[in-house]
Amino acid sequence: MNEVTMCFWVKTKQVTGNAHYISYAVQGATNQIYVMTQTNLRLCIRHHNSDPSNSHSLRSHNIKINDGRWHHICITWQAKGGRYLFFKDGRKVGSGTISDSVGKLIPGKGTWVLGQDQDSVGGGFNANQSATGELTGVNIWDKVLSSFEIVKMSRNCKAGGPAGNVKTWGDFLPGIKGNAKIGKATCCQ
Repeated sequence: MNEVTMCFWVKTKQVTGNAHYISYAVQGATNQIYVMTQTNLRLCIRHHNSDPSNSHSLRSHNIKINDGRWHHICITWQAKGGRYLFFKDGRKVGSGTISDSVGKLIPGKGTWVLGQDQDSVGGGFNANQSATGELTGVNIWDKVLSSFEIVKMSRNCKAGGPAGNVKTWGDFLPGIKGNAKIGKATCCQ
């Protein structure tokens, strides 16, 4: 992929640990992409042969989501210019560039995991990197969605929007493991 958009609904009060919401790993880059929070929402994109100790691929903004209310989050990134955008509840709340990622592609045939960081492809989980709370409506595209599409999705989770062409929420449901439970999303009530 030379572009990506990741959107999801989240409700959490988690204040400890390093909550990972989306993790994408490929051989040689277990942290190819991840979206996580410590205090603020963060995006990380690393590439093959990137120095693992180089934190320049990690971008954080003062975006808090741990207030116990539902939030719609979308994050976009494109190789051309390394530009990324953060959207919270339909509003652009952060932007910038990841210089390490300019012109680099995100390789395919990796493993997507929700609610946990991968320290090896599809595994190597650490309890301190687990997300707690509710998560729904995860969709991933291989393009940057328009602000209009993101705003529309954020206004009503029943209204939805375009389904992800890389991964849809339904793609993740059959693979749920561990302590995760499937329930009806309360964001639509």
